Amino acid sequence: MATSISEIYTKKYNAVRKIVGLKVKLREAFGLSGYAIEQEEKKLDRIVRRKTREIRKRIFRKLDNLLQEKKQRIFEKNQAEIQKAEKIKISGLDTKIIYNNSKRVFNQREMDLLSLGLNFGITPKKFPLIEYIAATEKLCQSLEEIGDPDSMARAQGIRNLVSGELRKGYDMKIKSNLSKEEREILKQIGDDETIIICPADKGKAIAIEDKETYIQKMYQQIDEGDYTKATKSEQTLLDNIQQKTCRTIEINGTRRLQTEKTIFSHSTCNGKYVSFNYSSKG
Repeated sequence: MATSISEIYTKKYNAVRKIVGLKVKLREAFGLSGYAIEQEEKKLDRIVRRKTREIRKRIFRKLDNLLQEKKQRIFEKNQAEIQKAEKIKISGLDTKIIYNNSKRVFNQREMDLLSLGLNFGITPKKFPLIEYIAATEKLCQSLEEIGDPDSMARAQGIRNLVSGELRKGYDMKIKSNLSKEEREILKQIGDDETIIICPADKGKAIAIEDKETYIQKMYQQIDEGDYTKATKSEQTLLDNIQQKTCRTIEINGTRRLQTEKTIFSHSTCNGKYVSFNYSSKG
């Protein structure tokens, strides 16, 4: 029940009367002067104020500890939910088995990200406009090299179609499939020059090896294998592979008409493109 202002003043008045009565009793019982009673009153007031400050500090310290504990519980709960969501997200993908043969120790978060595989595509931070234009122009030029009117018309139609779609979506916001923290974790792993991450020889797995050990094994395989050091340049070797491939295709009953691209995955020409012409017979 709320207290009115008049009731507060009444209580204050009654308290003052009681204090005055106590002062009179002190003077009569102990023979204290008014000055002595006033000094004792000030002394007691200082004691009460000091105790009050100490109690207030303890209360606020306890309250602050409770708030910190609450924040920590909320943070841990959010982190658990994030990790759970990440596990659900990763579990829905085609993950790989990780064989860590290196000296580096990976935590569970790093292993989960590596299990996404070497071919996992990270969404770009912004719309890859230049990449789309370059890929479209490359395709259109390959069609125009054929030279017939239909191919020229198809190339121009592709340009117009892609141009219209790019105008609609070049400023679109791309939702990242990895968090900022996950991107930083993968960057740190990629910047580690002491290890090599590569596909395992068999199965859907990834092997992590120490760089020094990996290079030693590579040289050991070369020394044990029936190899001879090539005296020709890499480009010459690639040209020879292209010519042999074209001859093999022609022998099997095909004629050279259309240009296509094929990637040879040998370690000495990794990422090199070799052009050859082929089409089915007739």
